[in-house]
Amino acid sequence: MKSKTTTDEDQLIHFEQTDLSEVRTDRDATEESKYERERIDNEILKEQLAGKKQDREERKKFGTYVFWLIVGYLIAVFLLLVLAGFGTLSISEGVQLTLLGTFSANVLGLFWMVMNYLFSK
Repeated sequence: MKSKTTTDEDQLIHFEQTDLSEVRTDRDATEESKYERERIDNEILKEQLAGKKQDREERKKFGTYVFWLIVGYLIAVFLLLVLAGFGTLSISEGVQLTLLGTFSANVLGLFWMVMNYLFSK
């Protein structure tokens, strides 16, 4: 009987020497997993935000390129028509009409595509 009491006392002493701050409970593990999920969710949101910023920058750059393409095309067609009007450049009337028609369709089509792409969201 004495040996059992000694064993109980040894266990009690061992328990008293245990640092309870190191003992983890299920509640601690649950809270820790909750914080880990929140950290992962925050990382996902940061990645989505970075992606949206990059999309915005690329759209801005793309819009600028298309704008200058349209401006250059407008200047080229205008110069061709002015030169044809003053007789410096000989272009038949059918070619001039085709040039104006395709120019109008291209400008309006590019403008519509860019605006639809840039402001669809």
